[in-house]
Amino acid sequence: MTIENYIVNNSNFPTIVMNSKELFKNLKEKARDYPVSDLITVKYYFDREMKIVLKKYRENFVYSYFGLFYETLMEIKNKSESEIPTFDLDEVEIQKLNERIDFVSLELKTEKGREEIITLEKIVYPYLVFISKKPLHHLSLRFPGGNTIIEKKGIYFCPIRDAQENDLGICEFCCCKDYNEL
Repeated sequence: MTIENYIVNNSNFPTIVMNSKELFKNLKEKARDYPVSDLITVKYYFDREMKIVLKKYRENFVYSYFGLFYETLMEIKNKSESEIPTFDLDEVEIQKLNERIDFVSLELKTEKGREEIITLEKIVYPYLVFISKKPLHHLSLRFPGGNTIIEKKGIYFCPIRDAQENDLGICEFCCCKDYNEL
């Protein structure tokens, strides 16, 4: 199944018309309601899943993946609506991001911890993409070859950006440019 077929067959999201402050208010409410027990489940999931990663990389992977979720969730909780600039959002893009998260997670929903991650992704990723315009990976994440995301003059560059644009990820929504644009 392709993402286009998934979206056509599963487009039951209500139409969302909102500006940046409305989206932030919605995400902040969801962040406030996200249970600490679910955050612990997410951390346990990453610890368990990263057991297959070589030990010398494991700690960085767990910190980078869990750290992004935790730090962004706390940023949302601690930020006030008045700190968010007002601008219009493309409702179709918000819907596409949420549908992509569902599509990517379709076969993983039965794994312990995945539902909690999906809920967290639907709080963190829209904030990163539409509000803060930050990368969808933690800046400390070491990609194959040891490269990390680089920030220069407010622009982020990712070593795998162009290689990852497919139906199985959310890279197309990320603010990063590819390393070759440095």
